[in-house]
Amino acid sequence: MSQGVFQAPHAFASGTLAELRLAQGRVEEAVRVLRGVEGREEAAAAVASVHLQQGEPSAAAAVLRRRLAATSPDRLDVAAVIELFGEAEIALHDSGAAIERGRALIALGAVNNCDLIVAHGERLLGHALAATDVPAACAHLETALAAFVHAGIPYRAARILSKLGLRGRAEAAALAARGTPEESARDR
Repeated sequence: MSQGVFQAPHAFASGTLAELRLAQGRVEEAVRVLRGVEGREEAAAAVASVHLQQGEPSAAAAVLRRRLAATSPDRLDVAAVIELFGEAEIALHDSGAAIERGRALIALGAVNNCDLIVAHGERLLGHALAATDVPAACAHLETALAAFVHAGIPYRAARILSKLGLRGRAEAAALAARGTPEESARDR
């Protein structure tokens, strides 16, 4: 067996490990883990995340643009890449494009009955609206938070909590228990 057979799984594993390091705030370790796999599509999200952490949104957007050009935007497995591209657009002061990406993710998730993709879209939409419409941004972030808490994905919920300024599990649990803003309105 040639060594090339193992490149894709190695790049995927390296990307996953790098994303964990980034979540822990260990950017230099993430960079080290990604050495040698920077050009692989399996590691594109992690490479772009490093660029964003290092204040290089143009480089992040370029990596993500190449990754998305290599696949169909309707594939469910690229939702996180699309959301990350939206984050790069926000950093590049193009919130309008990020809002459209967020809405497209919400529609993709709804058509495919996938609450997690809807949550990625809601989170992106909340981030994109944060500078111009705080109440709407909070509503979208709370919807995403409820979905991530319900799905048992604490690290994604934690990103939203920091954006909302919430710190403790009690606040998150209370927010998740309330459900989405739509559910709260229906229950009244």
